[in-house]
Amino acid sequence: MLTVIKKNLQLFLIKTDEIAINPIFDNYFNNNFILRFDFDALHEHLLRDVDYSYFLYNYQGFNINLIDIPIQEMISGPLQEFYEDDEDGKEETYQHKVDSIKEGNINDDVANDSYKIAPVIAVKKKVATKFERNPLLGKIAIKQAYYTCEKNHEHMTFTSKITRKPYMEAHHLVPIAHQKDMWDKYTINIDCIENLVSLCPICHKAFHYGTDEVKNSFIEAVYAKINHKYKAIGFDIDINEIKKCYGIEKEFL
Repeated sequence: MLTVIKKNLQLFLIKTDEIAINPIFDNYFNNNFILRFDFDALHEHLLRDVDYSYFLYNYQGFNINLIDIPIQEMISGPLQEFYEDDEDGKEETYQHKVDSIKEGNINDDVANDSYKIAPVIAVKKKVATKFERNPLLGKIAIKQAYYTCEKNHEHMTFTSKITRKPYMEAHHLVPIAHQKDMWDKYTINIDCIENLVSLCPICHKAFHYGTDEVKNSFIEAVYAKINHKYKAIGFDIDINEIKKCYGIEKEFL
């Protein structure tokens, strides 16, 4: 936690008995954060490292990264908000955030016990409730996989312009669209390191756009590799329930 704060010292006024927001950012926080959130709930959210990371990495609901973005840009630059309903657009935004996180700012401890944290609602609608995803956890998953594809470590990709490393994407094996059901049934936040895998872009797209037969084979391959992680946190979901999350009902030989 101290490492993260040190990288953001300009955001805070630190005294012996309190930490406050730097007055330079008063309007910024008032207009884009304070007016949007219940501050009693916020106080609870920021008590743990993993919750603090949600705040620093776009938890606020607008496209600002409070660790990696230059301070002057945050003060004077335009704030671009993301309220898109297009799922592909949200996926691309999430992957860009993951790729943009600098390795030097990663505290791997943030991933510890992330499955225990109650999911954070991003958008609540009559039809469905959408939940926040912490891009820092996606970055940690990719880093722990050494920037390789966990479906097949031999898969080749291109070099990311941002990281100068092989470009990989973070994928939730149990899709975030089922966050509420999984929390209600298992009390597991599926935006956790145990449910995240590093995939090359082709394999990732196969999970979303492949035929049922393709999705089935990919689910089985990845599940076999990470099921031990599920067991370690008491996530007792079986592979058939995961397949149903992807709309797969029939069995394949």
